[in-house]
Amino acid sequence: MLPFTHDALTALFHNYNTGIHPAPWVMICGALLALLCLLKPENIGGRAISAILALFWMWTGGVFHMVYFTPLNFMGPVYGFFFLMQAVLFLAVGVVMGKLDFRLDKSLTAVLGLLFAVLALVGYPLVEKLTGLANSDLRFAGTAPGPTALFTVGLLLTVKKRKTALLMALIPLAALGVEIYTGFVLNLPFDIYTSAAAFCAAALIFTKKQTA
Repeated sequence: MLPFTHDALTALFHNYNTGIHPAPWVMICGALLALLCLLKPENIGGRAISAILALFWMWTGGVFHMVYFTPLNFMGPVYGFFFLMQAVLFLAVGVVMGKLDFRLDKSLTAVLGLLFAVLALVGYPLVEKLTGLANSDLRFAGTAPGPTALFTVGLLLTVKKRKTALLMALIPLAALGVEIYTGFVLNLPFDIYTSAAAFCAAALIFTKKQTA
């Protein structure tokens, strides 16, 4: 069970999106920039993507979970802590150390990663819009937990180094697990199917050849 209903969650996102406008559009631009950086194999592309993802997780953890979600769910501070931890990991491992080599190649893992990233960016708001929700009620990558975690896992599927990708995917995968449970309880099929598919696709990280 959850301490909130679907209607309460929708109302939360309405108040949240209204309060942070135009942040969702800024984050969408950041997500598009991250996808463009996949085409640049140089280290600067990996650092840029890591910085963008760090911003996404920092915002979602500090603003959404800590400020908006906590009054609705007592687990909000816990979720916020782990989201902020993920932001620190991206800053440390990806930006400072430069160990996240995002690269879009022709492998199945990378292609699926791009698919999930696009689903997170476009699929979430599109499906919710088709169900009749107003623009102010929609969830977006960079400001909402579900699409942010899905977008992150998608990009991590393009990272060349297996051990690094696995380390960085632990918290996003846990967030997708929460998304699956929430979708099941609140009857949100898109959340269940996309999160479960990304969760399974992440197993493809084990098929990557380990590089130095």
